[in-house]
Amino acid sequence: MINIHAREITDELTSLVSQLDKLVSPAAPAGRSGSTHAFVVFLTDDPDALGPKLTEVAEKAKLKNTPLTIYDGIAGHPDYKVSKDAEVTIMMWTDRKVDVNFAFGKGELDKDAIAKIVEAAKKHLGTEESPKKAS
Repeated sequence: MINIHAREITDELTSLVSQLDKLVSPAAPAGRSGSTHAFVVFLTDDPDALGPKLTEVAEKAKLKNTPLTIYDGIAGHPDYKVSKDAEVTIMMWTDRKVDVNFAFGKGELDKDAIAKIVEAAKKHLGTEESPKKAS
């Protein structure tokens, strides 16, 4: 499972979600063996204004497998312990245990950070390709 908490929509975040969307299974009932999932939670104090923007993001990024959701409250749900200073938090977990955790302040989610997250996701999800042997 990959979960992203975000406080703003940015081109970098859209790029990240688009890349992760290609690595995960289509949304399906919980507990389906062998499936991998991702979802994005946008933290906001104005959920009514954000809803239409998320539809645009999903269409622009051509998302098929990753739902974009809204949490009413900029702090986020207390169970997730999202850093108050993070603009974007990425958690990857297995069996309710967080295995990988990234947090980025405003402007820190850049091309290099996205590449690191995607590589970590491939490893976490078991989709990482084996290196080719030298001939």
